[in-house]
Amino acid sequence: MLESQQVEPSGLVKIAIPPSLLHFYNFSDEILKYMTLYEKVNIHIEATNRQVDILNEGFDFVIRARNKIDYPLGYVPVFLAHMELCLVAHPKWRNKFKPSLMDTLENIPAIIWKGVEGVTHWQFMNNENQSVDIKVKPRLIVDDMTMMRNAALDGLGLVLIPYIYVENDIALGRLILIESELIPSKSSIHAVHLGQKGMRPAVRHLLDWLKELTISLR
Repeated sequence: MLESQQVEPSGLVKIAIPPSLLHFYNFSDEILKYMTLYEKVNIHIEATNRQVDILNEGFDFVIRARNKIDYPLGYVPVFLAHMELCLVAHPKWRNKFKPSLMDTLENIPAIIWKGVEGVTHWQFMNNENQSVDIKVKPRLIVDDMTMMRNAALDGLGLVLIPYIYVENDIALGRLILIESELIPSKSSIHAVHLGQKGMRPAVRHLLDWLKELTISLR
C-alpha cells in the first residue's frame, strides 16, 4: 500500500509514545528504518508517560496502551495491536496464592502502574466475559515498566504487567503466573489523532507504516 503512493512524503511529524512501547514493541527500530527509506521526513519523538495535549502541544498523533478506548468527540483512535497482560509474583509468595484474587490481594502487596492517592483499579474479566473492576491499595505506584518488573523480581508484591516484559522471567522460574477466577483484560495499543481533515501526507504515511508494522503483533 505504501509503495503505491507516488509522491514521496516530506516534512516534520511530531509524535509522543511511552518509553516502554517505544522499545519493547520495536517502534524505535522501525521508525529509524522508516527514516532511512523516506529521507525527506523529519520526526520529533517525545518518549513520555505523561498525558500530552495533542491539540495544544502540536502533536500529530500519540501512541498509547489502554484497556478502554474512551476518547472525547473529535479524537480518532487507530487500533494497532492487543497487548496481553498477566499477573505475576516472586516464588516466595507461592503459599499466599488463593483461588480468589481478592483473597490473594489480602495476603500479598500490589505493585501498580500510576494510581491516584494510593488507590487504583485493576480490570479483569470473569468467566462470563464481563468486566470486573478491582480496587487495589498498592505498596508501590510507578509509571516505569522496568521498575515494576524489578520490584516483582525483588519480591515486593503482585504486579499486573504486559506478558512480553516478564516472559523470560516466567520461563526461568524467577516469577510465577498467578491464576484465579478472573482473567486480566487485554490492553489496546493504538494511535490517536484529531481526524483526517487537514492531516498532512507525511503524517498519514507514517501512521500507515506503523499500522502495517503492528499486524504481526495482533
